Amino acid sequence: MLEPRSAHLTLALSVLALTTATAAAQTVHVVDDEPGPGVHFTSLSAALLAAGDGDVVLVKPGEYFADTAAFPAGGKQFEIVGKSLDVIADTGGRVRLRQGSLSVTGLSAGQTVSLVGLEFPDSGLSAYQNEGIVHVKRCEFPPFRS
Repeated sequence: MLEPRSAHLTLALSVLALTTATAAAQTVHVVDDEPGPGVHFTSLSAALLAAGDGDVVLVKPGEYFADTAAFPAGGKQFEIVGKSLDVIADTGGRVRLRQGSLSVTGLSAGQTVSLVGLEFPDSGLSAYQNEGIVHVKRCEFPPFRS
């Protein structure tokens, strides 16, 4: 029998295989705010920077803060620039991006970014200068205030 954490990863990867059409050579990068076995990154910013075109970034439940060391020119934001990525919140808890917005820029025609299950409690999402597509599924944003 699978342990709960392994079952969540198996479920998330199964759903991913059924819902995404990405390159056969894709790599899955696992991000957790706590280091441990099977974790590739503890910084979401670093994982987004290191991921290649067509890769998957599987984010374990936790709170993630924009890493200014990973993107010194961009300031406090998470960035996806010019590559197809699937950024997916793993099951079993909330994945919150704190104190930094997520920007998606420079997608060429045919490139796609999918954001699934992320929460932006005090930040937002910007997508600009893209010829490709940005999919946002089951994400939560702060209430709009005018």
